[in-house]
Amino acid sequence: MEHFKHRRKEFKFWKHTGAVLGDQKKYSKTYVSSSGGEGYVGPNGGVVEAAQVSSSVSTKHEFWIRKEDGTEKSIQLSDCDIPLREGHKITVVAMGPINDKSGYFTLLINHSANTHHTINSADNLNGLFKIDQLTGKSLLISIALFFAIS
Repeated sequence: MEHFKHRRKEFKFWKHTGAVLGDQKKYSKTYVSSSGGEGYVGPNGGVVEAAQVSSSVSTKHEFWIRKEDGTEKSIQLSDCDIPLREGHKITVVAMGPINDKSGYFTLLINHSANTHHTINSADNLNGLFKIDQLTGKSLLISIALFFAIS
């Protein structure tokens, strides 16, 4: 696969193709946090602030594929629920910095079901790799251009 270069950052893409094996695991983790809940009570009354509680859920999908060369590869996905069955032929595409050995899955193609699923969108990858971010310098240039055109 060809590399992708944007400004001074270069990325590589790679893929794993194989048949889904039978031992899939799907589970979720719930994270709960709280803050606040302060106050005081005195002889003439008081003030009590309720605690703020928040929660988030993260889903995990883990499975193995048998690659075309006979080796097996563990695939671990976060926050995406993709329907797969044992024996489905799939390809997962990953992206990472050119000099790193790790990266993020971007796409899953299910050849058996003739479907594809986005694992990480372009916006997610932009944030994860800081590919194109608005900086103070770019903001000043944008403002200067706006006034120059006006």
